[in-house]
Amino acid sequence: MVEYKYKTFWPRFWAGFIDGLIFIPMAFFSDWLFGLELNGVVNFIYYALIHTLSYYFYTVYMHGKFGQTIGKMLMKIKVSKVNGEPFTYKRALYRDSVIIGAAILILFIEAGPILSGINPFLATEGSQAFQVLIWVQLAWFMIEFMTMLTNNKRRAVHDFIAGSVVTRL
Repeated sequence: MVEYKYKTFWPRFWAGFIDGLIFIPMAFFSDWLFGLELNGVVNFIYYALIHTLSYYFYTVYMHGKFGQTIGKMLMKIKVSKVNGEPFTYKRALYRDSVIIGAAILILFIEAGPILSGINPFLATEGSQAFQVLIWVQLAWFMIEFMTMLTNNKRRAVHDFIAGSVVTRL
């Protein structure tokens, strides 16, 4: 039986949803910016640093500093080390390392077309490598989901990598 403090599936789900909402204005700005057909280098720098990697900077910073993102704060859950000690930036980076690695691979795949002036949202059309990477990300998500539902502390693979656990406050 799962102890109440570890029953975090739905709070984690809603926390992720809330954190995603925070970045919606950036998506509208990105759509507008890429419609201007700016220089490919400008588009790539913005797309890589602001549009793509900012979410990971946000999650690593928030988890490292507070053990929570804004979504987790609102849902009253927190990430800590398994032994209960506060979370660190290093562990926060470990926690997101697989998905950050996938994002960086996608950036490499998209770099050529974007730098040549193609809208970043259209850069991966027809790219088999990009399609494979999307399937790999989907498989990772499913593995994370299944792992979280099959252990008593509801730890996902990224929690095992980081030595972390999410608990209710």
